Amino acid sequence: MLTDLRSAFRQLVRAPLHTVTVVLILALGIGANAAIFSLVRSVLLKPLPYPDAERLVFLQQQQNIGLSPFSWPNFQDLKRDNRSFEALAVYNRSTYTVTGRGTAEQTGGTAASADFFRVLGVSPILGRVFTESKDSESGQKVVVLRESFWRRKLGADPAVIGQTLNINSQPYVIVGVLPNAVMNPAGTDFWIPITPMSKNDGWQNRRNQPGLFSFGRLKPGVTIDQAKADILAIGQRLQRDFPSDNSGILPVMQPLMAALVGSYRESLFLLLAAVGLLL
Repeated sequence: MLTDLRSAFRQLVRAPLHTVTVVLILALGIGANAAIFSLVRSVLLKPLPYPDAERLVFLQQQQNIGLSPFSWPNFQDLKRDNRSFEALAVYNRSTYTVTGRGTAEQTGGTAASADFFRVLGVSPILGRVFTESKDSESGQKVVVLRESFWRRKLGADPAVIGQTLNINSQPYVIVGVLPNAVMNPAGTDFWIPITPMSKNDGWQNRRNQPGLFSFGRLKPGVTIDQAKADILAIGQRLQRDFPSDNSGILPVMQPLMAALVGSYRESLFLLLAAVGLLL
């Protein structure tokens, strides 16, 4: 064994260019495989950072032109009449202008119903989340910040609760800070209540679809197929009750994990196969 190693070492020394080439190719193959596998693991194999994440689903509407957001009345009917969900929330992610705290900036914010936090099963690291009853009754504009935004924009000030942040030139009272583990929707720096927006007359029109998507948490023991049958029956009833507004429109759902990585899954596996072939 030792003789073989010495012989191999002498051959490598006699052909340094060949040796360096082989080492570089091996390093490239091994490094690429390690990097891509780490990416595949974090995107496709690592579970979502929420309690009982397998019970989380993503909902939208299917119509003749393809997938689309909900109308506000359709979502309210779905929330009221379903028998499958422990909690069901609607949200709209958009770009907002934040001022009054250093340089003005445009950043991503999400308007969400209060059940949003219950669906994901998340708790704030500071303060509280907004609630339907308490914050609707007060009429006060409130906001929950993402931890990274709180640290970057407000210097991780622990006394930030009760202070105001100007969003689109409107003062919002900061009521809580969520941990960075809350990753949905992507690119969100803060969450504000969506209920005040729903008072707009246009939102009461079933034909109006103001960018509303939904997260849901299934009740324990309810399967994906059972929930799909449940929301399909509601959608079919809405077609009968509102034929001019809901013709061809049905709610659809899929596991949240599949919704998040579905468009990347095939590409990532092909990339993993390619670097494996290189190795």
